[in-house]
Amino acid sequence: MTKENPESPFRVICGTSAGAINAALLAAHAQDFGVGVSRVMRAWGSLRASHVHRIDAASVVRSTARWLWKSLAGGSPRRPVSLLDNAPFREFVSRLVDFSAVGASIKRGHLDALCISASSYNTGRSVSFFQGLDSLRPWSRARREGVAAELGIAHLLASAAVPFLYPPEPINGEYFGDGAMQQLAPISPTLHLGAERVFVIGVGDSAAIASVSVTPRAYPSFGQRRAHPR
Repeated sequence: MTKENPESPFRVICGTSAGAINAALLAAHAQDFGVGVSRVMRAWGSLRASHVHRIDAASVVRSTARWLWKSLAGGSPRRPVSLLDNAPFREFVSRLVDFSAVGASIKRGHLDALCISASSYNTGRSVSFFQGLDSLRPWSRARREGVAAELGIAHLLASAAVPFLYPPEPINGEYFGDGAMQQLAPISPTLHLGAERVFVIGVGDSAAIASVSVTPRAYPSFGQRRAHPR
């Protein structure tokens, strides 16, 4: 590789939720890190709500009504229901990420593995789907596991499927949602896939997370308790 076209400095790339899109783009362009970063910046810079879900009034009302009906009536729907219809996101991601390029990056030695994590609604486990070198092996720990897979659009949709807002995504007979829900050890997949040093990009406020407050807080509401990871 020339200095003008340096390959990715990251041999293992893992992503969760919206970060899975970044990971997939960087992995697909592992042979040219600059192009990968440019694609990530361009994707988020051009993203609109209409690229993620249907925003016309008729679609929103229809999806909401269907979700309310299923919530009240119960039963197993023939198709997953949610407050919003994310069909545009499926189309957007399919145009954005070339998963065949991920396999090519691995085959040509530019990348060791790409990993995308999602949460299983059926088992309550955090599942890290990975595609990489033949030497890499699946793993299983308490409430989390690594599964070898040929990654595709479904894995991205599953990892970014915010509960209630977007429908669970079926993969191998299970339904999956946002990978951040049950990911108690977010760095673990990277280490299992052979990383010795880790560079983490997050969207949280690390200062707020690190701080400890002794100020009494309000009693947690029902919604707060219901949303807390178990």
